[in-house]
Amino acid sequence: MKSICRSTAPFSGSVRRRTSLSRGSRSRRNSASAASASSQSRPPHVNVGLVAGDGGALVLPLLVGLPRAKELLFLGGRVSPQEAVRLGIANRMVPADELLNEAMELAEQLAAMPAQALRETKRVVNLHLEQAMAAVLEPALLAERETMHSPDHISIIEKIITHGG
Repeated sequence: MKSICRSTAPFSGSVRRRTSLSRGSRSRRNSASAASASSQSRPPHVNVGLVAGDGGALVLPLLVGLPRAKELLFLGGRVSPQEAVRLGIANRMVPADELLNEAMELAEQLAAMPAQALRETKRVVNLHLEQAMAAVLEPALLAERETMHSPDHISIIEKIITHGG
């Protein structure tokens, strides 16, 4: 994750289907991103008895603010593409059949920008993410690891296996 934060190369990304908000937060490290109109995001960790120790706990508060991040992470509700754009989780929403073209257009726009200015702007903006990572990532991952062996998580996973979801 540090290498992605420290990368100064601009890149675009897209979200086509369902994703967890932690995976969605990975897309936010892109220089620009688009979500298809049929995509959905959902923070799954707490629902299955885990601490949200990866990107969700790290990036989501930076994107949507602490109160909204807590609500999304604690309750695990689905986030529609429209809501993801409104919250700043995605830059824009496009029809699913236009998603790849939109991501490529974003990439072309980035490629046409003055390279050094774009690279250094990305580097300094990503310092916010690096600071959060330095403070949050290690304790969050340790807490997530601890909950992987918790009775709650084991019980939920056993129910999922037994009942097929």
